[in-house]
Amino acid sequence: MSNGYGDKLVTRSEDLRAYDALPPLLRRAVAYAVSPWSAWHLQHHYCTIAAKSGRAQAAQTLIRHMIRGDRAQTLKAYGPSHPEAAPRADVGARHDAA
Repeated sequence: MSNGYGDKLVTRSEDLRAYDALPPLLRRAVAYAVSPWSAWHLQHHYCTIAAKSGRAQAAQTLIRHMIRGDRAQTLKAYGPSHPEAAPRADVGARHDAA
């Protein structure tokens, strides 16, 4: 039986350690995500992308990916009339609090 993590069987404690190791911006994105993202896989991809293009770029890339995935899940579950299902140009754009 799969645990949702693909071929690698990740224990709950490994996933919690991976969540704690994520940068704060990515931890916040995982906490508010609609889909059940694996912190272990996100940390693995974060380290891979960060080695190539830097930590800030890695976090933004993964957050954009998560937003697109959540939007696809919302579209599948609720249809195109749901406000969060429509694609937006500001996906991944930085929003500063005023």
